[in-house]
Amino acid sequence: AQFKQAMSEIKCDERGRWTIEGKTGVQDLKVEISEPKQQVEIRDLKDCVVTVVGKCTSIMVASCTGSAVIFDEVIGSVEVTRCKKFQLQANGTVPQIQIDLSSGLTVYFQSFHGCNVVTSLSDEVNCIFSTPDSEEEPLEQPVPYQFLSKMVDGKFVTVPADHV
Repeated sequence: AQFKQAMSEIKCDERGRWTIEGKTGVQDLKVEISEPKQQVEIRDLKDCVVTVVGKCTSIMVASCTGSAVIFDEVIGSVEVTRCKKFQLQANGTVPQIQIDLSSGLTVYFQSFHGCNVVTSLSDEVNCIFSTPDSEEEPLEQPVPYQFLSKMVDGKFVTVPADHV
């Protein structure tokens, strides 16, 4: 009953924007993209899973906790802002993922096509890459969130902090 009610509230407006907001504990939220110019906005979810089927222009996620978004393909970018304990799963291509003011994010790439991952004021961000050989363990890479800046040859140079 909760699933049917949740699904009936997810609609695409006249501008081609899908909006999902204010849900708790719904594991089967699904958006079926019919045109690539459509966008998806997800806000204020707790312990939910959203699946975006098809190719869309962008996905924007804000203020979600303990939730996940699984998507096929994005033409522009996926933006995640003010989220905690959040997961993204890219099943297809996405040029850029922007993560701002967030903590405890895991990004799963089923196949990696040169996506840029840009972070700002975020910590505990990990990217996991599937390997072509299903026998191998996926490759997990943390995204640095602590940096060292120093003067080198008259220029200010910043690199990820190297902890021993």
